[in-house]
Amino acid sequence: MIGGGACETDEDCANPAYACDTMVGRCLRMEPGCDDSNDCVAGFACEDGTCVDRRVPCAVGGDCPHGYTCFFASADQRFCRRITRPCADDLDCLVLGVLCGDADGDGSNECMPSLMPNEPDALPCDNQFCIDASAPVCETSEEGTSAACGRFGLCSAAVQCAPTFGCRDLWGDGRKECVEGPGSCVDSSVCEPRAVCASARSGGAPRCFGGPSR
Repeated sequence: MIGGGACETDEDCANPAYACDTMVGRCLRMEPGCDDSNDCVAGFACEDGTCVDRRVPCAVGGDCPHGYTCFFASADQRFCRRITRPCADDLDCLVLGVLCGDADGDGSNECMPSLMPNEPDALPCDNQFCIDASAPVCETSEEGTSAACGRFGLCSAAVQCAPTFGCRDLWGDGRKECVEGPGSCVDSSVCEPRAVCASARSGGAPRCFGGPSR
């Protein structure tokens, strides 16, 4: 879902740049630019008030880095989608079929990959379930939107990560994840369009993943 919080009238939208779309019950931005990535279409990120294309091309899940899934509604929508994006409620996560919650205990909600995908009462993966120090966070699977305890996943501080791993915000929206080493990118804003700063499925430090020439 694109836009801000739930609403019934325009008065429910605190920012004057937004208006209430009563069809979906959400505050949607009516002016150019963006305040955060939820103001942008899927696959784009809000960077310095502008929506930037971060759609990494994919054919299968293995083409995507950690934290992303190759999910598409049609052939022209075939790109790696970030799973743990900010959310206000379950409606914001509906397209991925997961629930909204606080996976890492930092007080901010994000779409949470599921421990039991395709179940009527799917249980979202919470870091509290991960008690093994070598696999302390919810790591998304290569295919779909499920998760299991692993080394690559959301964190609020490095102490939540496996030994030698750090906790960094690679997307630039305040949501940190466990990573190996400093890497060659600070966050996605330093990468070319259609690339993201991320950790490859094969492991290793973060790098710009994707790009037009990929």
